[in-house]
Amino acid sequence: NSLKCIEENAFSFCCNIKEIIIPKGVLNIGNFAFACCTELKYLILQKSVENIGHSLFYGCKKLALDIDKGNKNYEIKNDMLIDIKKGRLIHYFGDKESIKIENIKTIIIEKGCESIGGSAFQNLINLTKIELPDTLKTLEENVFSGCENLKEILLPKNVEHIASSTFYGILKVRN
Repeated sequence: NSLKCIEENAFSFCCNIKEIIIPKGVLNIGNFAFACCTELKYLILQKSVENIGHSLFYGCKKLALDIDKGNKNYEIKNDMLIDIKKGRLIHYFGDKESIKIENIKTIIIEKGCESIGGSAFQNLINLTKIELPDTLKTLEENVFSGCENLKEILLPKNVEHIASSTFYGILKVRN
């Protein structure tokens, strides 16, 4: 119970890890902490976790995330990991039971979301349309990077910040 922080890139590219249970007492998880853990299938986020960095699960296409019932900071809603207090969409998992994440074509983000975390939708190559809420203010880095077939996106008038490489590699956007 002495572990309080999992630093940036702590487990990145640990390709053989299949399951992680975040220890009780961990408060912070850094950017890219589990990025590209390609075989990671299950992770439990304990109730103690208060802060999560960006691009946490980038490249973890097999992951099923479970959140401790006592965690009041995070929830999974519509296949998305949400920071409740900050109104921040952290990661999109897709519906692993019925469809491969790579085949997702349309995503609708509900009203209330104020920011979208880094790499949240990165490399969804068949994504063609995304609907963003009027409450959105911030797009972090690489959010839609690699979504090469994204054709339709309407940026709400309240957007205040678009980070570097947010739309990197998108050639077909019309709106």
